[in-house]
Formats: sequence, C-alpha cells, structure tokens
Amino acid sequence: MPLHLPKLLKPAMSVYSATHGAHVSAAASISSNGLVATLSKWSVSHGKKELPLIPDVKTIHVYDFDNTLFLSPLPNPKLWSGPTLGQLQHPDIFFNGGWWHDSTILAATGEGIEKEEQRAWEGWWNEHIVSLVELSMAQKDTLRILLTGRSVKGFSELIQRMVDAKKLEFDIICLKPEEGPEGEKIANTKDFKTTFLTKVMDTYVHTEDIKVYEDRIGHVHAFERFFSEYNATITKTGRKPLIADVVQVAALTHTLDPVIEAAEIQRLINDHNAQCQREGKLSSQLQIKKQVFFTGYLISPKATTRLLELFPVPSDDDIRILASNIMITPRRANEKILDRAGGLGHQVEFEVIGIGCWQDKIWAALVRPVDPKMRIYTDNPKPIIVLAHRRGAKPIDANMIKKWQEVDEGSRFRFTTTVGEKMLLRIEPAEESNNKFERDHHNHHYHLHQQHQYSHYHHHPYAYGGQNAQSNSHEPHHNGAPQGGLGNGGRGGRRRNFGYDDRRPTGPRIRRT
Repeated sequence: MPLHLPKLLKPAMSVYSATHGAHVSAAASISSNGLVATLSKWSVSHGKKELPLIPDVKTIHVYDFDNTLFLSPLPNPKLWSGPTLGQLQHPDIFFNGGWWHDSTILAATGEGIEKEEQRAWEGWWNEHIVSLVELSMAQKDTLRILLTGRSVKGFSELIQRMVDAKKLEFDIICLKPEEGPEGEKIANTKDFKTTFLTKVMDTYVHTEDIKVYEDRIGHVHAFERFFSEYNATITKTGRKPLIADVVQVAALTHTLDPVIEAAEIQRLINDHNAQCQREGKLSSQLQIKKQVFFTGYLISPKATTRLLELFPVPSDDDIRILASNIMITPRRANEKILDRAGGLGHQVEFEVIGIGCWQDKIWAALVRPVDPKMRIYTDNPKPIIVLAHRRGAKPIDANMIKKWQEVDEGSRFRFTTTVGEKMLLRIEPAEESNNKFERDHHNHHYHLHQQHQYSHYHHHPYAYGGQNAQSNSHEPHHNGAPQGGLGNGGRGGRRRNFGYDDRRPTGPRIRRT
C-alpha cells in the first residue's frame, strides 16, 4: 500500500521527526518487490534467504543483541578504576574505538571463539529471550529482526557465527553501517535504528503490531517516543496505527576472565600506541598501571558468607557489608611488611575469638592465628575483620572498639586466608620511559592471578583509607552519550527490571514491563 504523508508534518525536535522530517515514505513510488529488495540490503545475512512478501507479514519482532539476546561481557568494575571503566567504553579514547568497537573483545567471551562456537556459547545467552526468538521463528506471519549498534565492518561475521551456532534464524540481521544502502547518512545509533525501523514499517504496511526487545532504559524511552510519533503520522494518511510494544529486558552482568580481560586491554593499548607512533602522536600513548588500595589477609567468599551467618549485622540500606579481609596495611605493602606478613600468596588459618560494635556504626570480629607460633603482621593494634559499617563511618573506626564479646572456645569459627592486594588497574598517559605495566609483566600476572581469585570477595569497593573505586562512568555500555537517548556508537544507562512478554497484544498501546 503506497504511503503519502501530508505536508502538515511539522519539523518538531523529536526522535522521529528530527531524523526523518516529512520524508517518511520516500520509496512510496517503488514497487513492492523493489521495497523488499531495498530493505534486504540492510541485512548482513541478505544472501542467505529472501525476505517474506509484504502481505505475508502481520507482526514484526525486533531483538537487540548486547545484553538483551546475548550476555555480552562488560568491563569488570572489580578490575578497573572508575575513570578507566569510562575510558574503555568511550568511542574516542582509542584509535579502534575501544570496548564496543573491537571485535576481538567480544570474540574473547568465555574461552574464546574456537571453543565457544563448538558449544554455541553455552551460558552466555539470555535463554528467556532465546525462547522468544524461537517462538517468533514458529510464527509464519512474523518478520524477525536482530538489530544492533555494533558496526558492520567489525562484527558482521562474528555475530552471524554466534547466531548460527545457537541455531537462531532471523529474516534480517542488521548492524550499523557507515552509510545506508541508498546513501543514508548514519550520524549515530539513534539515526541508524530509527531510519532502519522506519523503512521496515514503510515497507511492510500490512503489519499490525511491532515488538522491540531492549535492555537500556534510554533506548526504551526513545523507542516509545519514536513509535508514538510514527503512529501519529501514518494515521493522517488513513493507515491504522501499529500496536507498538517496547519490552524492557533486565540487564544480566557478565565479565571476561580477569587475566584474559587485562591481556585484551593491553593488546588494545599496544595497537593504539603503535598507531600513535605511526602518526607521530607520541603524547597520546597510553599505559596500564596498578592502583593498590590495601594489602591484607584475604578471606574467601564462602568464609565471608559463613562469618555473616554466625555473626549477623543489622540489615539496613545504610550499612555496607565487608567481611572480606584482615587488614595488613591500607596501601601497597613494602618488602619489609610483606616479609613480616609471610609474602604474597602466604596462607594463614585464623579463628574468631570475639565480636564487637562501636556506637552502632561499625561491627567487627576479633581474630587470631590458630597456630600460636604463626607470625603475622597488621598495622592495627589487633587483627580484626570489619564485618560492616554505616555510611559515614570508616573501617578504621573499628579500632575504637574496646569491649569484645568473647566467643566460646567450642564455637570459634576457623577459616583460611591468603595474603594479597586489593587493587584496581587504571589507564593513563604513557611515561616517556618504557611502559611500566609491561616492565612489570611477570609480577602483574602474578598479582592479577591473586586479583582473579580474591578481588570478587570484596562486597564493596571501599578500602581502609581508600576511595570509591567505581563511578557512574562504568554503567554498562556507557559511551559518554547522554542517558535517555539512543547514544552515539555505544550504549547508555538502564533500569533493572525484566520485561515479560505474553505474546498477546490486546490493543493499540505502548507499554513497558
């Protein structure tokens, strides 16, 4: 059905009209076959199958890829400092674009593409969304679309291999091109997705409803506005409005193996620095450096859980749970201190002999080595575990506890600790001398192994005398674009709730569940 827009469409500043103006159906004079053929050019899988005929499509299902269908790894906030998390996801820090623009990072998911492809990336899919795709595959009148802001140039082959391995079938797999098939200018992800969806809806004019599955709250709101404006426009031509459903999907955070992640980022920096040298931009070279918050006898997650079961603290949103270490020193320990503590990797078995509280602000456990001959070291007057503290209190305030409630000898909890560092990595301008991270490569991988084993034991990024190691800049897919929009080459913020789809639209509405 040809679609002609009235000249009354105002150039409002909105997702839909700002992008498309009054030319919603520029292809209206093209035949139906021509429309479908033109639309197929957007798909990186267009050579595999023909698109369905226009009268055959009554429903359109659109699936986002990253953290909607596939649980794409995010930069690990327990590995990188807050500012570095932002740098990694910003498209303009590295020559190749960074985390969301380098296909080798996505290919490093799990145990790497060679092993993961054989097992279809098991454990890395949102299986609920996979089941919805399979339902879409069973519906003969449904056009299935995989729509992602990942670039055609960098990711088309990889994403097709991932989807094929999972045996998911889409009519269109659409990645963001540098330029549309008819010369459309692609300024950003917003323009790309709205331009493409407009062409889809202008082509399949017999469509009654469209569903979009999306994990980011900014995209959810932008799509809602876009569909509302599109419906307002087509109803002026006599066409029925579409039932537009934007289904928000809960974000499920996954990360790479820390050692692999650090190695991939070092490779990313090496490639960036090599390009800097080729272009004579030596001042733009980067390096990785460690930021150590403290050295301590680190406690395993299992022991932490047991500690909090035996010695519970009040449940309050204002209370931060720790129970992750026995402090040695609130900084990187020097060789003398490490020698007195037994050295990195040294294991010591402790037992809890008392518990205490100071002004209902901080809770701690008093401990001692099970072996009375075991030599230990701590900057504190006594070896203690800070179990929790209220906002505003500091872990070091545990030294204010003067009265300890003794734990009966038969009830004393014993656990094994390992001497290690609570550290984060940061990216900063390279020194004129050789890259310190690479000079310390052997030590880095040893400490990183400790970080891999123990950094996730810390339930909060605060350390003695430290700072909050995280910031909003590590919000998944953040790329510096304002939240609430469709971003520019990356991803924005999100809301933590799950969108459930019952497959039974009941009337013209736009909803978020």
